[in-house]
Amino acid sequence: RVAVIGVSAGAHPATQLALRHPEKVEALALVVPALYVPPEPGAPPASGPPAFIADYVLRSDFLVWLMARLAPGVLLRAAGAPPSVQRDLSPQRRKELVDGFFPASARHAGLTKDIRNAILGWPDLPIEEFEMPVLLIGAKDDPYRSAPVVRYSSGRIPWARAIMLERDGHILVGQERRVQHEVRTLLLGAHATNKEESGR
Repeated sequence: RVAVIGVSAGAHPATQLALRHPEKVEALALVVPALYVPPEPGAPPASGPPAFIADYVLRSDFLVWLMARLAPGVLLRAAGAPPSVQRDLSPQRRKELVDGFFPASARHAGLTKDIRNAILGWPDLPIEEFEMPVLLIGAKDDPYRSAPVVRYSSGRIPWARAIMLERDGHILVGQERRVQHEVRTLLLGAHATNKEESGR
């Protein structure tokens, strides 16, 4: 049995794997997860970038390079770092996040798929069927709305451990050690439980 960790859009396939093969999953950690959350009553429909941006600009290596040179903050926001978090980024971390958009032409298909899922919403999954230990981590200022996902999902998985961070955006700036500690605690607890059960 293995531990499965899903981050951002990776939370959806990680959840599908755990649902399809629960006998193979020892524990499941979902960090800033992109999962189903019901629309808020009266909320306007979600809207993404203009079609020109999604279909043309984000496909062009040159235009994304130009954006990285002239307006890197735009790409940092797209990476999940709101302006309040960007000032806490080290120069090296800024470079890593901006470099993550290249080569734009090769990443375009996956990026537009993530944008489409974020706008239309992710398919609902029967997460209440989980029996393995589950960890959910989100941030209140995450522009990709991991906070509502964590609140909603933890309501459907009563035994899940839900961690809600006050800030640090989708990329959880400065929270690496906290996340690692929580994941390690989850795995150690799950391993100890399975060891007890196998010894009975």
